[in-house]
Amino acid sequence: MINKKAEISHRYDVLLEVMAHAAEQLLYSPHWEKNIHNVLERLGKTVGACRTFVFENHYNREGQLLTSQRYEWTAPGVQPQINNPELQNFSYEAGGFQRWITLLSNDQVIHGRSRDFPSPESTILLRHGIQSTAVVPIFVRDGWWGFIGFDNTRHERLFSLAEENALKTLASIFGAAITWESITREQEKNRHQLERLLSKERSHHQLFDAIGRIQSLFIQDANPSVLFGNVLQEALTLSESQLGFLSEIRYTKTGTPYLRTLAIGNTTCNNGQCYLRATCSLSGAELAKLKALFCDAITSGKAVIANDVPNDPQVSGVLSSDSQIKRFLGLPFYHHGSLLGIVGVANRDKPYDKRLIEYLDPLLSTCGSILDAYHNDQRRRDAESRLRLTAKVFESTIEGVIIVDARAYIVDVNKAFTHITGMVRQEIIGQHLSVLRAKQEEPISFQKIWRSIKSTGQWQGELWSQRKNGETYPVWMTVSSVRNSKEEITHYVAVFSDITIRKQTEQRLYYLAHHDTLTGLPNRTLFLDRLKHAINHAHRRNYRVAVLFIDLDRFKFINDTLGHRIGDILLKQVAKRMQANIRAEDTIARLGGDEFTVIIESFTDTSVIPLIARKIINACEKPFNINGKELFVSASIGISLYPTDGYDAGMLLQHADAAMYRAKEKGKNSYQFFTTEINAAAAEHLALENRLRKAIAQGEFQLYYQPIMDMESGAIVSVEALIRWVNPELGLINPDKFIPLAEETGLIIPIGEWVLQTACAQAKIWNQENTYPLRIAINLSARQFQQIDFLERILEILKKTDLLPNRLELELTESMIMDNMEASLETLNALKKMGCQISLDDFGTGYSSLAYLKRFPIDTVKIDHSFVRDISTDPDDAAITTAVTTMAHSLRRKVVAEGVETREQLEFLDNIGVNGVQGYFISYPAPAENFTRLLQERHYINHDLLRL
Repeated sequence: MINKKAEISHRYDVLLEVMAHAAEQLLYSPHWEKNIHNVLERLGKTVGACRTFVFENHYNREGQLLTSQRYEWTAPGVQPQINNPELQNFSYEAGGFQRWITLLSNDQVIHGRSRDFPSPESTILLRHGIQSTAVVPIFVRDGWWGFIGFDNTRHERLFSLAEENALKTLASIFGAAITWESITREQEKNRHQLERLLSKERSHHQLFDAIGRIQSLFIQDANPSVLFGNVLQEALTLSESQLGFLSEIRYTKTGTPYLRTLAIGNTTCNNGQCYLRATCSLSGAELAKLKALFCDAITSGKAVIANDVPNDPQVSGVLSSDSQIKRFLGLPFYHHGSLLGIVGVANRDKPYDKRLIEYLDPLLSTCGSILDAYHNDQRRRDAESRLRLTAKVFESTIEGVIIVDARAYIVDVNKAFTHITGMVRQEIIGQHLSVLRAKQEEPISFQKIWRSIKSTGQWQGELWSQRKNGETYPVWMTVSSVRNSKEEITHYVAVFSDITIRKQTEQRLYYLAHHDTLTGLPNRTLFLDRLKHAINHAHRRNYRVAVLFIDLDRFKFINDTLGHRIGDILLKQVAKRMQANIRAEDTIARLGGDEFTVIIESFTDTSVIPLIARKIINACEKPFNINGKELFVSASIGISLYPTDGYDAGMLLQHADAAMYRAKEKGKNSYQFFTTEINAAAAEHLALENRLRKAIAQGEFQLYYQPIMDMESGAIVSVEALIRWVNPELGLINPDKFIPLAEETGLIIPIGEWVLQTACAQAKIWNQENTYPLRIAINLSARQFQQIDFLERILEILKKTDLLPNRLELELTESMIMDNMEASLETLNALKKMGCQISLDDFGTGYSSLAYLKRFPIDTVKIDHSFVRDISTDPDDAAITTAVTTMAHSLRRKVVAEGVETREQLEFLDNIGVNGVQGYFISYPAPAENFTRLLQERHYINHDLLRL
């Protein structure tokens, strides 16, 4: 418990360090967005996530809340999603994530296993391979901005309350960074606007000449910035001012007026079109404060004169004594009685008066007319642009679009419609929309859809449609109504897409989720679902249900001896034979490994059950021909009956399992009904424990040895000791069955010491007989490694067997090291100081962090056989194996690959520079005497395999 708390505390401290790093990168860096990938990567690695990402909320034109992925980091081998179109403009409501809006907007964290999430959340998450996720809201200026998330695609990861609080603090750092960026951008925008406050020097012209030039520019369709810039320059020239700007009045949603600047000028600049350049002598602060003078002009709509600006109470103390702004004139301009904007001019020396206001009135009237005409023209152009864009979208979209009138008669379709349906535009125009309905669809459903559209204005859902050739296909359709200015429905627009592939994919995913990928039989999930259904049916009809739990005898021996490929082929053939010997209405499933189950339902006479069980046993007894070899297995079957042996699926399965173990105890290759005398789990557990205790005293254990070949020389550089238990009654017992029991009971300590003693003694003999050194590799158990006197025991055994420490290689798993990292590090350092070699076994199946290779004194990394098995066919396994090898070599660690069974695997491992290999392709495990002959006959194993 203390070690667990220490681990949690350490993980929390590391998370706090990463948060400090994130704060430094995001809050104190001028270019925080350049650092975000580094921050996300470090966060993802720290919390053990496979994918770290940031989503930003926004609204579409209809006011619907959407979210889009902005940033992402993914672990090696994990498919990035940053370019996935499904994650851009994703609708919470339409996607089934309405719950997330409520929780995240209220500052609540969403995390857990995907399979525990409500549908359709769990469906979407699992479809993307997400086993667990954590989503933390980000708030910007007290508003919900979006969220940061952590996905796990390889395992399930749950967060503690302390980690959840830390992640919320982390999200606040992101929010602060985004807020600070927003403020900085606003300040930068204002600074650029203010820096444009410089004008051009122009010669003095008469008022109406100026108006003529302005009107000429408008007629010539001048650029808006040029047009209004010239209006302002004319006003500066006519008023003999050095500074000025022209702004139009806009209104917020609440009706508050504000100014939108159209042009700014400063005639003291060197060029004639200076807009707030930094070289202008007018500072941004001066101009910003002068905006206060506009308030009266906006409110009253009258001109404002300020001939003593520095002493004006509204800007007192802001302007320096040498400021250019001494006099200010604000001139409102109108069109048809509506106040449109303000022209503000300023100078240093010459005061303004009412005569100048009257003089400039024609120019202001012209400015009002031009601004109003400009907006009208802009609205027209925008409307034309939208129409062109709409037409382009209509024709180029890959989704079919149908426009119908108020009576549902088709008036237009796009090209995608023809591509999907096979019908050309000419033959469908004027037809009623119902011609596209699949014939098997009930008319009432079509009528319901139209009633929904007429009542709500829209409808969205799945339909079956029909192509021109009569083929039916599923579509996802959205229908919306179009209204005129009187709010009358004039048309309907239907947008649809062919979802045949999606439906097939869903069916395939459902099949994969409910069926065994090897045999195609139902898996545990589907089996339990069908069993529950059978029980409910039997309860209503007063029928009985039988559950047969089938386990293959000797399959593990075949799998270990001939390899997993042969074992998989055997399982497929067994499944076919079993399926051929049950009724079509019954269910056979594979629960995993060599365990199968059968549901027999809808019967009343239990005498038929033994007949079915015997048929299955007889079918399995016949030899199986695999690659020209005859293999023999048998089946042990346990049987439970509803309602005699249980009323629910779990109890029936448990009792059938128990009965199966009783069948094995009675000699295998038989069936056994569950009885009250069978207490399978406890009885077998106790019996096996008793046999295990006797096995130690009676010497029933044997050591087999499997060589590890050096890839460069082909020499046997190391040999792994593998324990075998041959019981006089049960025969060969798989280590997978008795090792966990030995760990649980503590018997692993004497067993492990026997293995060390025996293997070291044998290694001493081999090293005396061979001309080159040979290491003995021994797997350590967690209990052994955690013994207080473990180091003393190792020293004692080395001394007793006279084996050099550098000839001993101890293999540990990642989980053993992680249980107590500090104690593990101390023990490993002591072993290294002693001279022993250290290997990290089954790498890739546990925590799999290459940080261990750097921190711990590990000599060799052993890549687990689960990755090696498919390296020649699976790009992901090949990439993982290559990456581990490269990283291990960069840290000066050797790499050994386990489970090599084919030449293709050996060639691949040789190409990527793996140092050593072991597996059936090199040599099967053998007793000491056989292995001794192997060493005597040849010092090199398969040295020329890569050159054949």
